[in-house]
Amino acid sequence: MKGLFFDASATMLAKNHLPIAVAFDKQVNDFQAVFVSGEISSNVNIEIEKNSKTELEKFSHIPVIKEGSFTVEEISKILNLHKPDFIFIGAYRIYDQLWCNIALKRNINVYNYQHGFEVNSVNYTFRGALFKFKKSFRLISTAFRLSKFSKVNSFKLVSDYVSYILSGKTSESSLLKHRSFHPFHTFVYSDFYKVFWHNKYGFDDSKMSIITPHDFLLAAQACKSPKIKGVCYITQTLVEDGRMTEASFKRLLKDYLLIAKQSEKFIIKLHPRANIDYYKDFELLSNVTIQRDFPNCEIYLTHYSSMIFAAANISGKLILHELPKHPTPEVFYSIAPYIVHSAGEILDLINQTFKTSKPSLKVKERLDNFDFNKIEDPFGKIVEKVLTYQMNN
Repeated sequence: MKGLFFDASATMLAKNHLPIAVAFDKQVNDFQAVFVSGEISSNVNIEIEKNSKTELEKFSHIPVIKEGSFTVEEISKILNLHKPDFIFIGAYRIYDQLWCNIALKRNINVYNYQHGFEVNSVNYTFRGALFKFKKSFRLISTAFRLSKFSKVNSFKLVSDYVSYILSGKTSESSLLKHRSFHPFHTFVYSDFYKVFWHNKYGFDDSKMSIITPHDFLLAAQACKSPKIKGVCYITQTLVEDGRMTEASFKRLLKDYLLIAKQSEKFIIKLHPRANIDYYKDFELLSNVTIQRDFPNCEIYLTHYSSMIFAAANISGKLILHELPKHPTPEVFYSIAPYIVHSAGEILDLINQTFKTSKPSLKVKERLDNFDFNKIEDPFGKIVEKVLTYQMNN
């Protein structure tokens, strides 16, 4: 059996797909994996990308394929050469939709694996989209090629896609919901996300299965280390992805420097694609640690990073700093976070509220809405489901 795994970069493939491939290898004799990188992730850390590529090739014994043209011809060449039994995608972007549509016409099942707590809008700015003109052009061109290959109205699909880039929303009549673009099956985190994906893209409830979020395994691992009395700032790629201007972000970090100075320990948990240069001033403080591993902390601070759900398995002291034009997504309210709008409010929570009162909900209660009380390895469940579908295909 052969599986093809596609994502935006080797970094994302190693993080989100390699564990699935490893799980297949444990259960399927002579399993083969082909990894394809779209080479489109913004601000990829060169060292992490290189190490990820090495890790993937060590497992698959063949080079990672780079396919960033997003053309029907190049994708078809890959499929003709490797003849996969199934395909895995790690999100549902316009180029994933192109892979789905091509695979559908070849009778190849595509499985979609949710790898973060998706929100309706990631708040791209118009200026950010213009700044990333080359990437935006590639994506809009992909939408056009998808329309031609699938024989849908080109003007409408491209218009719907541009509207989605700027607003993060899909209308009832959006062609982005076209059923021929859908994956064969999607693995999601909860009933909430079954409704979410149905409303956003029209996914059929019967075509979705619930799995434990991968990040919860990171939380379980972090809990094996002693709890750190301090604050963990979970970073996001706000500037890197064009959702916030660099000047605004630097002003925000100046406020966070003050918070760090008043904290016993201040840990900066970097996003895999975070530009570490933004955090150089923090390196001058002896109580600051900058790392990529998820820590076991007393207090967690972020904006709308999905890692806050992993943190909810560890602590009830969860702070969401809501930024201008970045409203807190609905799903985040379920874990009863403290939502603030300024550095002053953050300091008040750290220095006063958290020292005199307990969080309103216990861990079990915070996660009840998502049925996340039982943390289990999601990859075995994914393999079991896929094998069942493939045998019946």
